[in-house]
Amino acid sequence: MQDSIEKYIRQPNDSVNEINAYLRQVARNRFYDGYRRKVSVSFESLDEPDFIISAERDLEALLVDEQILIMVWEKLSSDEREVIFLWSVEGYSASEIALNLGLSRNTVLSRMRRVKLRFHGELDKLTGEK
Repeated sequence: MQDSIEKYIRQPNDSVNEINAYLRQVARNRFYDGYRRKVSVSFESLDEPDFIISAERDLEALLVDEQILIMVWEKLSSDEREVIFLWSVEGYSASEIALNLGLSRNTVLSRMRRVKLRFHGELDKLTGEK
């Protein structure tokens, strides 16, 4: 009903002859619009067992990945952290990182390469892959 009254107040007063009839018609039309929206939008239940099981596995994998990331992050120097953060989180290219840090592009690329080589074998041990 409040929407109907607000619409009436926004209308020029000359355009409405019967205020009560106008308010009833607007309220009815708003009700039908709301009903149609509810009917036309279908929702899927998220209570399916397969979804819950996969969500638990995904959560466990995320926790393991987070622990590995924390261990690796602690072993990086501040310069390496800065380069890796700008590249992986901020999405900068090596050239953009070099401009931001006042380094040459080759220096940035070599830092990234050194980090990759240093942790390649360690990550395989931590994750149990070969």
